[in-house]
Amino acid sequence: MVNSVAKAFKLIECILKNGNRGTLVELSREIKQKVPTVHNLLKTLIELGQVCRTGDEYHVTAMLADMSYPYFYSDKLTMVLDPVMKVFNADINESVVLVVERNFERITVKEYSCDQSVIANSNTANFPRLYNLATVWVLIAYFPENRLCEFIKKNGLPGPQWNAITSIDTLQAQLHEIRKRLWATSGFTDCKVSSFASPVFRSDGQIVAALGTYIPMERLNKQREREIITKLVEAAREMSFRLGFKNQDTIT
Repeated sequence: MVNSVAKAFKLIECILKNGNRGTLVELSREIKQKVPTVHNLLKTLIELGQVCRTGDEYHVTAMLADMSYPYFYSDKLTMVLDPVMKVFNADINESVVLVVERNFERITVKEYSCDQSVIANSNTANFPRLYNLATVWVLIAYFPENRLCEFIKKNGLPGPQWNAITSIDTLQAQLHEIRKRLWATSGFTDCKVSSFASPVFRSDGQIVAALGTYIPMERLNKQREREIITKLVEAAREMSFRLGFKNQDTIT
């Protein structure tokens, strides 16, 4: 029994180290176990919801996040999503951040800078001004009503400066729009920085993180904005896929 558990953990670690993917034969070779043994382990992990299969490849789901926070978020989650994050960062050459939420706190689990003379990052705005952060808009867009009300009680409403959002109804309408288009934007008008973010979902369709980018307005025009948003949403979709979520179009 203990030996089987050890093999299962080794198998999960192997999948994660390979960018959260691996075929049966590849995994069997890497953990030095017979194919039938690995197949049985994978079958059990799938039944437990910890691994999913897409074609010939196996992927670790985000179920472990509920079992071992903050270990999963600080280690396993970034291990799964880091390859996608690196590609996105290199592609747009702007600051990129991966953010999660716990107890109404915005937690940055990974951040990449960029090769630019002027750099924007998630520390540009004062933390109390949560509505300045696109990642926060994305995260609260998927709050159930009771959590949203609790968040508003703690932080207040955005106010007139944010599209005249001065009531729960107008806030909910804005959050519905974010869920519909799968991205949010916000601007730090006092320091000339724009931010964009898109949701990352785990295998059961629940939001697990927000992928965000921060860009000085001097490098932003309408064409560049469309390009950034398109690539951001695509990167977030790929992250969701790697966490086992396959039908993002059903999320509203």
